[in-house]
Amino acid sequence: MKKTATTITLFLLLTFHNSWGQTKNTSNQKNNYWTIDVNFGSTKFYKKESVYTLLKDNINVGLDIGATYTFNNNLYLSSGVTFSTFKDVGLWENPLSYFSINADVGYKITTQRVVEPYVAIGVSHISAPNTISDSSSSISLNFTGGFIFWTKNNNLGLTIQNTYKSVSDENMLSHNRISVGVKYKL
Repeated sequence: MKKTATTITLFLLLTFHNSWGQTKNTSNQKNNYWTIDVNFGSTKFYKKESVYTLLKDNINVGLDIGATYTFNNNLYLSSGVTFSTFKDVGLWENPLSYFSINADVGYKITTQRVVEPYVAIGVSHISAPNTISDSSSSISLNFTGGFIFWTKNNNLGLTIQNTYKSVSDENMLSHNRISVGVKYKL
């Protein structure tokens, strides 16, 4: 598992590095930029008896940490990790130790306004063996939509995002993740 996660992370970093190097010499470099993202969110699992009963609770709370590179044509690449935070705080129970590595390709609909809607499609490598015995890690196909609300200085943004992760194996359930957070433009 650690070897797979390390390989995927290195692949994503190399992809970002190569894409940054290719756009570095364009005349519109000022429109290409990196952002760092930190989101807090809730994951809702959809019922499927074989796995659902092992999870004990269909809500999981956690953090997303990632990086995004936006090109001057409003396309972007992003990668990050999602993981559970609190095990039990009285309001919910997080019996699932959720961890996923995520990669997306997306499009920002406008960059001239305070509100910037975006859509993306991507994949995730989701770790389940640490929670569900005798299971394997899963791969999901992700569909994301959200909004960035840029502040006056245009380097800090607030995000609201919804991601649906479609999983088609017996080790993990399809699920929906709603998150809010901050985005900082480098």
